[in-house]
Amino acid sequence: MKKKLILSIFCSIFIVIGLYYLSVLSYPIFHLSIELVSMLIGVFIFIIALMASKLKQLNFVSIIGPGFLVSSLVLFIHAITYQGLNLFPDYDSNLPTQLWIISNIIIVSSVLFGALYLNSNKGFLLYTTLMSIIGVSFTIMAFLKVFPDCYIEGTGLTAFKIYTEYVIIALYILSIAIIIRKVNIKKEKLYFNITISIIFLIIAEFMFTQYASVFGIQNFLGHIIRAVGLILIFNSIVITTFTEPIATIFKKISEDYKTEIYQLYENSLIANKELKEAEQLLQKSLGRNSAILRAIPDIMFILSEEGVFLDYYTPDTASLYASPDFFIGKTIHEVLPAEVAIKYELQIKNIINKEQITVLEYSLDFPDGLHYYEARSIVSEVDNIVSIVRDVTDKKRKMNN
Repeated sequence: MKKKLILSIFCSIFIVIGLYYLSVLSYPIFHLSIELVSMLIGVFIFIIALMASKLKQLNFVSIIGPGFLVSSLVLFIHAITYQGLNLFPDYDSNLPTQLWIISNIIIVSSVLFGALYLNSNKGFLLYTTLMSIIGVSFTIMAFLKVFPDCYIEGTGLTAFKIYTEYVIIALYILSIAIIIRKVNIKKEKLYFNITISIIFLIIAEFMFTQYASVFGIQNFLGHIIRAVGLILIFNSIVITTFTEPIATIFKKISEDYKTEIYQLYENSLIANKELKEAEQLLQKSLGRNSAILRAIPDIMFILSEEGVFLDYYTPDTASLYASPDFFIGKTIHEVLPAEVAIKYELQIKNIINKEQITVLEYSLDFPDGLHYYEARSIVSEVDNIVSIVRDVTDKKRKMNN
């Protein structure tokens, strides 16, 4: 935090020094640049005020927004009529000075209205209309040369201009007093920052009562201090309207996310425990099934509905008609003699249709003679065929003898 503050101070000093040298090189360019910054701030404040009025929030901002927009438009005319740009040759330095005082009258009126109707729900359109009427009327009066003189070439500021600046200062002080009376600025960050901003505007107004030349140092400092005050107001509004609410939203999201993570973690622990228990049950089941298989002297084949050998079990591979490497993945027609394969195919079709155990008797030719088998087959839960084959050769031979 301290590093950011120090960096901000150094950057501010650097910018002020740069602007001072710009004013020395070309005061009209400096003046146009600083006024453009002030105008943009006024427009942005109006946009925020418009958004706040739609949401019926930040009444103070909603009230001052229209005034800042109208003030920015007057300020633009003030900037292009400034002495040195020569865009309005029929007018001297009095016109831009008059427009300047009009712009400040509009801003202080907006701030005062904002303070007076801090908790009011007065229409946004009402203040926009009121400020527009003031701005247009006074600007037309200045161009028609019926607005009181504010600057006389060779003499300097008029009494009207100086006293008007003091009235503006008094109205700013009144606005601060009203805000402090209505709001606890120690707790309300927006109004505390706005109070500080108004103090800067008061100092700027005082500087504008001191210069004799429109290119004087007091005029330069007045513009700089006024710009700082406007920037502080803008910054306060942006932080209150956007930054802090967004931070609050992200904080809430972060808290919800943490809660969700903890919940997921707890669920994963429960799931992991259940998985281990299921794994243990599966291991027991596999062990039990393995023991049963080892106890059975029969051969077992797993076939697809198309008659393809998928897997097998045998206590003795020597008892198999063909090597597993040969028959796994092949059909019964590719492995068994044609007569036996046809019988097996019929048995598979019967099993699929009837979904019950069927018995098939067949024989295979081995080097030591014919071997006789009984194959009991059934459809498994995964739509495969489980076929348990028992060698009944000894039984057949005894019956034949």
